[in-house]
Amino acid sequence: MLSKVPLKSRMRYLLLTLLALGLQCFAPGVSAQSCSVDTPHTAFVNFPATVSVPRDSAASDLLTDWIQANSSDNWVCAGAIGAGHGVGFWFDQVSALQAFTTIDGTRYAIMRTNLAGIGIIAKARFSGESANSIGTPPVPQSFERSIGADTFFYNQTATLIRGTAAQDGGQILASARVTMSLALVRIGRVQAGTMSAGTLGNTGVRFLTRSSARPEFALRYTHPVTFSAVNIVAQTCSITPPGPVNLGTIPVKTFTGVGSVTPWGTSGLFSITVNCSGVKSKVHMVLTDQQNPGNVSSTLPLTRASTATGVGIQIFHSGGATPISFGPDSSLPGTTNQFLAFTSDNNTVKMDFNTRFIQTANRVTSGTANGIATFTMSYQ
Repeated sequence: MLSKVPLKSRMRYLLLTLLALGLQCFAPGVSAQSCSVDTPHTAFVNFPATVSVPRDSAASDLLTDWIQANSSDNWVCAGAIGAGHGVGFWFDQVSALQAFTTIDGTRYAIMRTNLAGIGIIAKARFSGESANSIGTPPVPQSFERSIGADTFFYNQTATLIRGTAAQDGGQILASARVTMSLALVRIGRVQAGTMSAGTLGNTGVRFLTRSSARPEFALRYTHPVTFSAVNIVAQTCSITPPGPVNLGTIPVKTFTGVGSVTPWGTSGLFSITVNCSGVKSKVHMVLTDQQNPGNVSSTLPLTRASTATGVGIQIFHSGGATPISFGPDSSLPGTTNQFLAFTSDNNTVKMDFNTRFIQTANRVTSGTANGIATFTMSYQ
């Protein structure tokens, strides 16, 4: 479910706390933290070169797997911590905020791309440890945090600082390794084209104070998080249906008894052409008797407006020996008499069929003999 963010509150959400370390406090009003960081670098996420958007996908559906950045941030922070102060890892986004969404119970901020309907979500894997230099053993920490999970992570950190301030004084020593991962997500009607490469945001360290909802100092030790361009392909198939199929004029004497059939001829041939773009899947098909969708036999009865009697129509795959049985008008997998039409690989497929009459009653009378069948295709 997507929710819009009012402009007046957007800046609050743009400062999203990624990770919060367990902190110890030194003395009220004292704050002399410092952090060292590995060589400045850019964390790069290489998305697949081409991503196909399933036609039946919905908003908030992931379009890619989670893809990990090619490098991590490594931090070591030490120093005197005053009561009500702390150190936190932050992510400042550069890409505009589109909305928030919940996927598998986790809340994410969706960041906009240059293509309508395509957004980016992010999460971070944290591993490290923190300790008080007075002698507290290092405490290992390892967890994952989504970008946009909530705005309470800072308040949670402040509560931790407030709880320990009355118990201990000392120096903080914390180390952390932070690895970002990104994924593409659908956020609406998709615009096919090239999603431009760009910078999602910057990771860094902020010094926090309990009394403010914002960081006490600006973002420090900034590392950009960038991503590659992607060719977005809308998954779809276009169909060129056949026109009316003319079986010609058949003499009544051709029919010699129930089950007798007309000979094959070129007049009964027809084709269905399917052009698929972005579809790499199996395409199934079912033929349906328009007059009686519950018909699951291999004979299509004549329409009520026909004046001939005693015959029906059979449809075959071109060159096939067994007539195709009819089924309900449904795209659901496992539909009765649904069959595999072809396997698509971003290509054009021409399916050829043939038709003939079959005698269905003891007596055949002359007249017009028409039948109407529909077909339904589905990706599976």
